[in-house]
Amino acid sequence: MPFFKIFLDTTFKKMLFISIVYLITMIVIFFFYIIPRINEILMEERKQIVREMTNFMVEVFEELETQEQTKYLPDGQAEEIAKDIINGYLYQNNDYFFAIDAKNKKIIATPFKNQLNKTMIDEIDTIGHPFGKDALKDTRSNAENLFISYKWNKTESDKIGQKLSYFAQFEPWQWLIGTGVYIDDITQEINAIIRKIVSVFSSILFLIISLLIYILRTSAKIEKQKNEIELQFMSLIKNLPIAVFRIELAKDNKGSSLILWNKSLINTCEFPYEDYPSKHGFRLQNLLVNQEDRIDIIKRAKDGTLLGKEYEIRTFTGKHLWIRIFGYITKKNFKTFLDASIENVTRNYEADKLLKKSYDELWKIGEIKNEIISITSYELKTPLANINDIISYFSKENTKNFNKQQKNYLQKIKKNTNKLLEMINNMMDLEKLEKGEMNLNITKVEMNEVLKDVHEDFQARCILEKKKCIINLTHPKIYINADKAQLKRVFTNLLDNAFKFTKNKTGVIEIFTEVTSNTVKIHIKDNGIGISKEDKEKVFKKFTQVENNIERKMNGSGLGLPIVKTIVEQLNGKIEFESQSKKGSDFYITFPLIKNI
Repeated sequence: MPFFKIFLDTTFKKMLFISIVYLITMIVIFFFYIIPRINEILMEERKQIVREMTNFMVEVFEELETQEQTKYLPDGQAEEIAKDIINGYLYQNNDYFFAIDAKNKKIIATPFKNQLNKTMIDEIDTIGHPFGKDALKDTRSNAENLFISYKWNKTESDKIGQKLSYFAQFEPWQWLIGTGVYIDDITQEINAIIRKIVSVFSSILFLIISLLIYILRTSAKIEKQKNEIELQFMSLIKNLPIAVFRIELAKDNKGSSLILWNKSLINTCEFPYEDYPSKHGFRLQNLLVNQEDRIDIIKRAKDGTLLGKEYEIRTFTGKHLWIRIFGYITKKNFKTFLDASIENVTRNYEADKLLKKSYDELWKIGEIKNEIISITSYELKTPLANINDIISYFSKENTKNFNKQQKNYLQKIKKNTNKLLEMINNMMDLEKLEKGEMNLNITKVEMNEVLKDVHEDFQARCILEKKKCIINLTHPKIYINADKAQLKRVFTNLLDNAFKFTKNKTGVIEIFTEVTSNTVKIHIKDNGIGISKEDKEKVFKKFTQVENNIERKMNGSGLGLPIVKTIVEQLNGKIEFESQSKKGSDFYITFPLIKNI
């Protein structure tokens, strides 16, 4: 069975079938109900027109009679005028009015002289129907429907047509007034209208049928493409390197059935042959080693949260593997499916175990290294301090017995001994800081005061090295919570670096602050040799020195900036820098301000 279906599915085909049935129904309704109904409506409209025209003519005669009664017209003049009106009036397709004297049953007015003075009761149509007799009978009985149908010669033509006449009485003169229309004229008019409607409907029908044909052809092409895509998809699924399967879930979780799987599932679970899961049933939970995992995977499958969870399984041959499973619940046609993939992560899991083991070993080695450094530092500090004291004694008290070269040696020994002591002290302090064993005396500190003190300490060096050290403090009072001694150590270290890496006579170091509503940012900026992009990541690492600068010449220990960074972070601050090679560096530290001073 296909893993999924594309847009054109059974629902679309049903809609297409319903559309065709609906179209056929509309055609039947149009030709067998709507067109006859149009015929009836138009016939009724024409009959209504005939009735209204006849009644209108009666109203005209009533007006003439009134004028005669009121002496506006001479006696007998009204009837003559009425006859003249009828004799000279034709309308539409030579349709006409006629008047019959009810007393003598003769036609007394009509546009056609050959019909004058004919006896109406004797009139029969071309097929022998006595329509005149019917007309007089219906008129005398005051029937509501005074329409008489009969066959009659068309005016100025030998053709015989079905005529429909309407009669009305005019009591004052004892007249019957009538008019009529030929039904075939109405039929021709109706047919002309119907032809137009049929033409429009046929055009629409043609467009709809063309559209349906196009849809059917397109549907066939899409169906073909869909089948090709499904075949390609199935081929892809079968050859995926990860296991893929679809399970139709039963409501009771007991009748669930595997309906799709690929070779990788067979290989991962080490089933003996490809059809094994369908013939013997496939229950992923039965492969899990831990009972808790069996409960967990069923719960996650129901909740749709089976995403990236890892489980340990036992394969068909008894091998233990670690798998990572991704599963999604889909519902269609009242059925629930679990679409899932299984990835064998045993190698990753073993690699993670090995990595964790290596990390633990490295951590132990680091601990041993720190312990060795700590022990070595303490063990070296005392003899070095003694050596330094002895050298100081000889330098002050017994220099008379030393020549110039010997005195220089003593100075070098003293200088290097001091550097070793400084390095050892830095190592010990850094270890304490990293372990959180450094006792920090946190108090309210006024930042400007600390910066001024540090700036003052470097004035002699400015004169000696012919460099400028500019301090610019724009805010009068800046308070933070910090250890004042350690804070001074931070800025002393940064200024010392700035002096080291700027040239004599042209070196310029700037100290300035930026204050916001919540923070203060202190800048130590120089125009020295700067730091290249490649070396920026090394700046705060222990025992690391930038290769392309003069720190080597200065015999730096590589501990100054790591100590600075550690102190700043323990004081709830943050140190950053910007630097360009040969253009200088700008180290800046941000501290939170004390509010509501």
